[in-house]
Amino acid sequence: MVVCIPVFGALDLFEECLASVARHTDAPIIVADDATPGDRVEELAAHHGVQLIRASENRGFVANVNNAIEEAGEADVVVVNSDVVVGPGWLDGLRTAAASDSRIATVTALADEASIVSVDAGSLSVDEAALRVREGSLRLRPQLPAAIGHCFYVTRAALDLVGDFDTAFSPGYGEEVDFSQRCLLHGLIHVLADDVWVRHRGRGSFSERAAALRAEHDALVERRYPWYRSAVRRATSGTALADALGAARRSLRPLTVTIDGTTLGPVTMGTQVATLGLIRALAELDDVRVRVALPPDPGEHARAALAEIGVETVPVDSPGEPTDVVHRNAQPVAPVNLAWLHSLGERIVVTQQDLIAYSNPGYFESFEAWDEQRTLTRQSLAIADAAVFISDYVRREAVSEELVAPQRTAVVYPGVDHRAEAPSRPASVPDGEFVVMLGADFAHKNHAFGVELFKALRERGWRGSLVSAGPRLSDSEVAADGVVRLGPVTEAEKAWLYSNAALVLYPTVSEGFGLVPFEAAASGTACAFAPVSSLAEVLDPRLATLVPWDVEASADRVLALLRDDAERARLVEAIAAHGRQYTWDLTARRCVEVYREATRGPARSARALMFGAEARSDIANALVGPGGHLPPDVQRALLAISMRPALRGPAFAALRASYRALRRARRRR
Repeated sequence: MVVCIPVFGALDLFEECLASVARHTDAPIIVADDATPGDRVEELAAHHGVQLIRASENRGFVANVNNAIEEAGEADVVVVNSDVVVGPGWLDGLRTAAASDSRIATVTALADEASIVSVDAGSLSVDEAALRVREGSLRLRPQLPAAIGHCFYVTRAALDLVGDFDTAFSPGYGEEVDFSQRCLLHGLIHVLADDVWVRHRGRGSFSERAAALRAEHDALVERRYPWYRSAVRRATSGTALADALGAARRSLRPLTVTIDGTTLGPVTMGTQVATLGLIRALAELDDVRVRVALPPDPGEHARAALAEIGVETVPVDSPGEPTDVVHRNAQPVAPVNLAWLHSLGERIVVTQQDLIAYSNPGYFESFEAWDEQRTLTRQSLAIADAAVFISDYVRREAVSEELVAPQRTAVVYPGVDHRAEAPSRPASVPDGEFVVMLGADFAHKNHAFGVELFKALRERGWRGSLVSAGPRLSDSEVAADGVVRLGPVTEAEKAWLYSNAALVLYPTVSEGFGLVPFEAAASGTACAFAPVSSLAEVLDPRLATLVPWDVEASADRVLALLRDDAERARLVEAIAAHGRQYTWDLTARRCVEVYREATRGPARSARALMFGAEARSDIANALVGPGGHLPPDVQRALLAISMRPALRGPAFAALRASYRALRRARRRR
């Protein structure tokens, strides 16, 4: 193999080019001088100890390169324009790509100015940019319609088969296209070395004639190869080239991430706390640029938190250019959630917090509604480039249900070191000692057991109260003296309840992670929980106070805990010690690892099936953004409804009913 640098004029660029090639090349170098006036080319060649061939008169780029190819004998040839600067590993990358397939005729390097394979490195040095691209490359080596002339490798087999460059394209422009098409007609291919980046200044040696030459030679290419322009369009729309270029660009700048903020809303629960915690932690990392896509009404608490963080926000229905990754930090609740993801990021990461709704038809008004939610869960995990689970307990369940392949899963525990709110006492809290249950009254939260446990405590002589705080989503309630229902509380009010309760009751049957014991411990209050589902994973089961689901045995243990200050303090410290391994900084860094891994492969093929125009269902089409049947303002209203649990069920039930009626009518027709 021989490296050829054709040169005519522009000696300042040539000097930098030759110095970089000499520094980073372990092969013979030929400088082909096309009769540049003066002795400077000869002096530089002698200084670097490289071979010089000099034309007696200026004949143009094509003849000059052909002369160098002939001088190279039987070797492969790498052509490096004299306005190119190479970095470490450049030749090894080209050589390895060329050897990867016997059909390869040419291998082209990435560059900042390189037609369809351009990748801008900004202010990075050539060496730094080259190393980053090499490290971050997917090594896809996508096929190209032709070699691109700034820096390319030509195999001797191709030269022997089709000959050298056609002098009809003298003095330059179009000769590499013509050569490449002749190779294609003989069954050879051209590829991109997506692990090689060089700097190209893009200054021609015959700029006064450039426009006329380009037009003339483009016309010649069109006459000879009428398919070429369409082939270029096809290549630039292909996923392999796009993925290769995307990987190179990501390696040269911070990773860009959109957090799907439609999980935020007027009501603040665990999902909203976790999403804000992740946003805050990602915003503090230097190698990530994060923004948040917001629904029409994210709630005042979320708005204030995002303003304090100082993170960029965009409307979810008009976000602008997609980022490298979009992360939805909770499972979707409506088809619209999936539709937004497609436009927010090039790679999709979805966090599946739990499979409670997937497994439980009781949370839905009909079997059809439950079945649609299960389908939505499968679809979201099918289109996700990475599926994140907040505990291995949930991950194992998803894999067991064959919702996702194990190799696309990752466990990322949420942080528990939330930003503390200044406590504010809620109205209606009784005086005296009380225990507290926090959270929405979903059946799996098992609040009824908590009330029965409280009644058993009263029977044993404890005279305190039970305060139940959180959104009320059902009409069922177990009545008992001393039970106070507060309804939804603010984060400040929740902080007061944690700090002032004698004990936190957490009788949940199933959790994806289980924040409450850690939040209580952070406020200095012990939490009584059962060693079930994920709680047995994220906490030592020996710290559990409740006996599942034995009211009397649990009451005995809880009463003993209420009467033993030292034991409660010991329990608080033990839970807090476990919590120290779950920090938002670690969560964010682990998420970034997942994001980067998600970008290292092709986008999920399931996404094309989901978002192709013919693949959308009527109801999904009605809910998606651009291209949907409903006007944008109506779509935004539906999105706002989807953020409110009390409204979401009736509204989407009506939509489902309309959709089913439409489907039945179509069948009758």
